[in-house]
Amino acid sequence: PCSRGLDVSEAMETMKRVARCLLQQGTRMGRMRGRILPLLQGERLRTRGMDRTLVVLQPKGIQIERPIPRARLPVGQDAWLRECFSSQAYNGTRARSGSCFPKAFFSSQRPASSDNCKDPEIVIIGAGPVGVYSAILLSRYGLPCVVVDRGDGVFDLEKSMEMHPRAHVLNVRTMELLDEVGLSSDLHREMPPLDQWRYFRYATSLIGTEFGVIDHCDDRDGAYSNLRSNSHVFACHIAQPKLEYHLWKLARQSDKITFLTHHELTDIGKDGEDLVVKLRGCSDPAHVARPEETDLRCKYLIGADGSRSKVREICNIGLEGKRGIESFVSIHFKCPELAGRLNGKFAMLYFVFNPKVIACIVAHDINQGEWVAQVPFFPPAQDGTLEAEECHDLIAAIIGAQRSETPSEGKQEGSNVSSGLAEDGKTISWKLCSWRPWSMDAMIASKYSVDRRIFLVGDAAHQFPPSGGFGLNCGLQDAHNLAWKLASVIRCAKSPSVLDSYHLERKPVARDTAMLSIENHARGLLVPLAVGLDRDMLSSITQGVSASLLQSFSSPAKSLSQSLLQVAQSPLSLIQAFSKDSSSPEGSSNNLEKMFKVLLGTPMARAMQREVIQRKSIPLLFPEHDLGATYPPSEVVQCLEGARPSESASFPSTPVGKTSLPAGTRLYKPSGRPGSRLPHKFLRRVSDGKVASSVSWVSEHTAPPHLNRPQLVLFILGSTKTIQGWIESLSATDSLRVRGGKLVLAEQDMGSRGMEVSIIGVTDEERPSEMNTCEVVVEEARGEWRKVLGIEEEGVVLVRPDGYIAWRFVGPAHDMQEADVQSLSSVIV
Repeated sequence: PCSRGLDVSEAMETMKRVARCLLQQGTRMGRMRGRILPLLQGERLRTRGMDRTLVVLQPKGIQIERPIPRARLPVGQDAWLRECFSSQAYNGTRARSGSCFPKAFFSSQRPASSDNCKDPEIVIIGAGPVGVYSAILLSRYGLPCVVVDRGDGVFDLEKSMEMHPRAHVLNVRTMELLDEVGLSSDLHREMPPLDQWRYFRYATSLIGTEFGVIDHCDDRDGAYSNLRSNSHVFACHIAQPKLEYHLWKLARQSDKITFLTHHELTDIGKDGEDLVVKLRGCSDPAHVARPEETDLRCKYLIGADGSRSKVREICNIGLEGKRGIESFVSIHFKCPELAGRLNGKFAMLYFVFNPKVIACIVAHDINQGEWVAQVPFFPPAQDGTLEAEECHDLIAAIIGAQRSETPSEGKQEGSNVSSGLAEDGKTISWKLCSWRPWSMDAMIASKYSVDRRIFLVGDAAHQFPPSGGFGLNCGLQDAHNLAWKLASVIRCAKSPSVLDSYHLERKPVARDTAMLSIENHARGLLVPLAVGLDRDMLSSITQGVSASLLQSFSSPAKSLSQSLLQVAQSPLSLIQAFSKDSSSPEGSSNNLEKMFKVLLGTPMARAMQREVIQRKSIPLLFPEHDLGATYPPSEVVQCLEGARPSESASFPSTPVGKTSLPAGTRLYKPSGRPGSRLPHKFLRRVSDGKVASSVSWVSEHTAPPHLNRPQLVLFILGSTKTIQGWIESLSATDSLRVRGGKLVLAEQDMGSRGMEVSIIGVTDEERPSEMNTCEVVVEEARGEWRKVLGIEEEGVVLVRPDGYIAWRFVGPAHDMQEADVQSLSSVIV
C-alpha cells in the first residue's frame, strides 16, 4: 500500500478496517487471526474514501464489480466495503469444530443475480423456514429451484436472535420430517435439556410464589409415553432462528438451490404453459443499484411468503375464519441472570398473575436468557401502544422486582437496559429488545392452489393462534406433502391431477388445527377464570366504556396492565372509582393491592390449584393431532371407506369458560388404514443388521440420492415363503412386474420415466434368509406391527413418499382380485 501513494498510517488504518469487517462476517482467519486481532485493540471503525480503498485492493486481484453476500454491519460503519468486493472474493463460511453457531452464513456460492436464475423449474417466494425447507425437499429429487426473498441472502444467527422471537416448538411429526434430511439429531443436541421445558408453571412472578405446576412428561395423562412409543424421535423446544440456521446451512450444500435476494414479487403472469414471475429489485442497505424489474419463467410457483402473502393477494385467494380472537403486546427481553435465580423452577411457559400484570411468558432459552412475554390488551379501549418505560415496568412485575428509581449502570437516556430489586432481595437487570402488539387470528385460505401451478404453504395458507405451537409445524408438513407430488409429476410423468390432492388433504388438517388452537386458547383461560378473571366480562366492558374511562386507561399514572387487571377483578367498583375520583391513581393502586390479597385468598388459590391439578389448562403434548392426522380418499389414497371431511373453515363462537372443554389429552391410536401415517416400529435389516424405524425405512427408499425421483414403498408382511409368493403373484398380473427388487408397471422399462415401488419384505421369523427379489427386514416385536396395520397373517401395505399409507390389502396373494390390482396400479401410474 505504501508504494501506491498511501502513507503508513493511512495504509495501517485501511488494513484495520478490512480486518475488522472480515472478522465480523465470521471469516475463519486461521493463523492470521492472531495477527489481526492486535491491530483492532481499542480501534474505532471509520469510513474511508472509496478511491484509496480501490488503490489498495485492486493490485491484489480483487475485482470491483458487485457487493459480496454479507452480514449486516452497524449503520454507518464501513459501508464502502459493501460496494467494493465481488461475490467471488468470498465463498462462504463453515461452522468451526465445536462451535454450534458461527455468526453468519453467506448465501449460495453462485452470485445472487437474476442472470443465473433463468427459467427454473420451480420458483419459491419467501426464504423463511417453510420456503427453504421446500427447496431442500425439491432438491432431493433433483429439481432446480429459485428462492426469491427481499433479504440479502445472509442468515446472521446473532442478529436473528436479537429480533422478536417466533415459533419454538417442533412436534414429533415435524421432527420425523426433519430427520429425513438429517437435522433431527443436531436440533435435539442444541435444544435446552428436557427438564427446562417439560413444565408449565403458575405463579405471582417468575421468582415469586408458585400456585401450581404441570409436568407434561410425568405421563399422568399418558401423552408422553404415547408419543415416545409411537415414534423414534421426540418433540424439540428450540428457537426458530436456530432451526433456520440449520435449514440455510443444508440448503447451501445443494447445487440445485439458488437464492435470488433483494427482490420482491410484483405480479404473476402466464405465457402458454409457463408462469411468468415478475420481480422488482429492492435496494439494499448500501443503496446498491438493482435492476428495476426481472421476469422469471417457471412451471410451478410456491408461495411461502407469510401471512401477508403477495402470492395469495395476486391470485385473489380469500381467507376464512375468525379474526381478533385476542389481542396481545409481545415483549421480548433478555435476562440471563434468571437462570440462576429460579432455584430450579424451570418451565417452557410461565403464567404470571399479580396486581401489576397478567401475562404468559415463554422461556425460549433460559440459559441464554431469551424471554418473551405476552400481555393481553382489549380493543377498542386500548390499542396496545406502549412506551419503553411501560415495558420495563411490566418486565419488572413479570420477574418479580421493584424497578430502581435511579438509572442503573449503563442506563442512559433511551437505553434499553434496566434493573431493580427482586423479591429475593438481590438486584437483577434485564435488557428490553423489542415489543409490538398483535392480534390472534384463526384464518385459512379458501384454496391452496391455482390451476395446479401455484401453491400456498405455511402462513400464506393458514394462521393459527399460538396456543399449541402449530403454525410452523403445519407449514413444514405442508411443504412435505407438496414436494413429492410436484416431483412425481415432473420426474415420473404422473398425472397433474395428483396435485389437486394437496388442497384436499392439507386444508382439512389446517381446519382441525385451527379448531384445536382455539380450544387450547379457551383452556388456557380456565385458570384465571377460576379466580374471577373473566376475559369475556372484561372484553364486554372495554367495548362499552365511556370516553372519560378511556382517558383514564391512558393516564400516565396507570400502566395498561394495572387498568386491565382492575377491570377484571371488579369492573363495577372500578367504574365507580374512576367516575368518583379519576385523579387519584395512588389510592386506586392501594385498593388494587387490597383487592389482590382477597383475590389470592385461600378459596381462590385452591380454585386455581384445582384447575391446574386436574389439567384443565392448555397441554404441551397433543399425540392424536401430532401423529393421527388422516387424509381422505383421493387419487393417491385408495380407500373404500370413509367420507371426505368438510371443506368449511368456519369456527364455532362459544364464550370462553361457558362450556365444558375436554379434560386431558387425546391419545394417538396407530392405524394401518389408507390415509393414515405409517405406524412406527423398529425393523432390523437382514443383510447388514441395521435397525431403524419403519418411518425411517420409508424415507430411505422413497428419495434415494442416486435416482432423483420419488418412489413408493410396498411392505409385504408374512413369512419368507409368503413374501416370495406375493412377488410371484404381482409379477404374474397383466399390469405389474417385479424387476430388480422394484414393482413397476408392465409397460415400463427400467430406464423410462415412471413411479417405481421399492419392495420390503417384513417377517417375524428369527433367522430369515435373504432374498434376491426384495429387501428383507425383521420385525423385532414379533407380530405387533402387523396387528397394528390390521393384517392378521399376511398382506401388503403401499406407502407414499410422505410416509402415509396409500393402499392396503389384507390376506394371501391368491385372494387378490382384478379390481384390487387396478386399485394398486392407479396409485403407481
